This record gives sequence, C-alpha cells and structure tokens, in this order.
Amino acid sequence: MKNQNQFPINTDEEGYVFPEDPLVKKNLLSWQNDKFGILIHMGLYSTLGICESWGLCPEDEEWIPREGFSNYYDYYNYYNNTINLFNPIKFDSEKLAKIIKKSGAKYVIFSSKHHDGFCLFNSKYTDFKITANNCPYHSSKKPDLLKDVLDACRNEGLKVGIYFSKPDWHSDYFWWKYFPPKDRNPNYNITKHKER
Repeated sequence: MKNQNQFPINTDEEGYVFPEDPLVKKNLLSWQNDKFGILIHMGLYSTLGICESWGLCPEDEEWIPREGFSNYYDYYNYYNNTINLFNPIKFDSEKLAKIIKKSGAKYVIFSSKHHDGFCLFNSKYTDFKITANNCPYHSSKKPDLLKDVLDACRNEGLKVGIYFSKPDWHSDYFWWKYFPPKDRNPNYNITKHKER
C-alpha cells in the first residue's frame, strides 16, 4: 500500500506525515527488511528492578510499585534520588553488541531518556543525567553510556536507533511543580500557559 506521498512503507496509521528529506526516506527504507532487532531500556528503574519509570505515574495501578511509601511525593523523591546509586560498572557495551550480532539481530534501539527524564548521555539542558556529579557512573572511563552503546553496536555492523521520550516527568515544563501531576500528561492547561 502506498500513501498519498507515494512513500512505499505500509502503515495503517491515520495522519502519519512521511518525511520529505530524501536521505531520511532512504534511511527509513533501509530498515524495512530488518525484521529482527533489540530494544533496550536502561535507566534509574534498572537500579530498582522495576518497569521503565512508570512508577512515577500518579495513577492507582497494580504495576506501579509504591509499597512502603506513605504518599506519592515520598516515592517520587525516592525514585529521583536513585541517581545517587546508578552505577552500571559491569555493563559492557562491546560484549553486549557482540551478543546481539550473534543472535542474528540487525539493529539495536537504545533508550537515551525515558519519561522519568534521566539522560544516559551528557546533556547541557539538565543535571538529571548519567554524567552529573551526583551519579556515581560519571567517573567511569566512558560516562556517556549512550555513545558507548551506539559506538559498540556500529562497530559490529548493527544499525542503531535511539529511544527518546519527549514527555519528561522530571521537567518543570511538563509536570509544573505549581500543580500536582494528575496523570501521564502535562499537569497544566497548555493552551492557557503557552509560555511553558
């Protein structure tokens, strides 16, 4: 099936806007036959052994592990302070890339930032990152974990992609501290507060 732009990718997604840039189109097309790949989520939630940052949702769901906390804010602060413990010193990007290649996978998608806002790369826009002074891993030989993983995978001939969550529950521009979070969306009226 071809869409209105004659871009030969099958999709049932209504309203999907296909890219105009010919290099982007070529790149997207090159992924179409790569049926087996690996998606790796890693972040503060890895230290806690829980589902990817969903514990920060203010909803009452059974898969949100807040046992032992008297209120949401105690859990939220506990979760964010896990940055002081995050230190994956036994993580070996090169070994991981070799295993993935040997599995027959053609690509790797690696999380750079999940909804909790913790960055596995060096960012000038936040201190909630793996290279921050309060994150023990910042003093490792390769503190930019995302770059290390991407380099190792590329060296094995694997295609790479980056998972980057636009919702950022650590940012005051998404969950404004003026209001409590209600759900997974911005906690303020974005049409009233366009400056945010």
